[in-house]
Amino acid sequence: MFFPESLRGKNGRVQSCSSRRSMTAFLTLTDKHMADRELIVPPTMQRIVERAGYVPAVKVGATVFCAGQVGRTADLEVIADPETQFVACWENLRVVLEAAGCTFEDVVDMTTYHVQMHAHMPIFREVKNRIFPRGTCAWTSIGVAELAHPGLLVEIKCVAVQRDSVARSVSADGLKSNVG
Repeated sequence: MFFPESLRGKNGRVQSCSSRRSMTAFLTLTDKHMADRELIVPPTMQRIVERAGYVPAVKVGATVFCAGQVGRTADLEVIADPETQFVACWENLRVVLEAAGCTFEDVVDMTTYHVQMHAHMPIFREVKNRIFPRGTCAWTSIGVAELAHPGLLVEIKCVAVQRDSVARSVSADGLKSNVG
């Protein structure tokens, strides 16, 4: 991490921030370097930050990087029924994307991690096709031995790009054009 000169001593080492002026200089510099990032924490997911120490998404410009979402309740309890867990997982992802100003249609890349993938993929795919728009993003599914908590069967991680407020369409010749 870069520290401003006001926090460095004659030997170049970082000094303690005992003075209010030095701390203000450090915080201002830190805020300036973080200004291009927006931490996305929907109100219903504040407990995740407190318990696990990560945010559900980070937005940089128009791009939203979503942490893996799982099927659990607002109380962070794992849902036992596979279909209900998959629906809750998609709903949690929808909540995160919505908090960042996006929808499922804005997702450009998605990775799903599956425990017992062969056994649960038919149900997962049925739920996905019911909730998530088909054929709109790149998708990779990976089978894993386990996820963060016992009983979790799937985790969905994605990247979305918030669309311009101006609608875009593809003309007959394949070129993008603005539609007003």
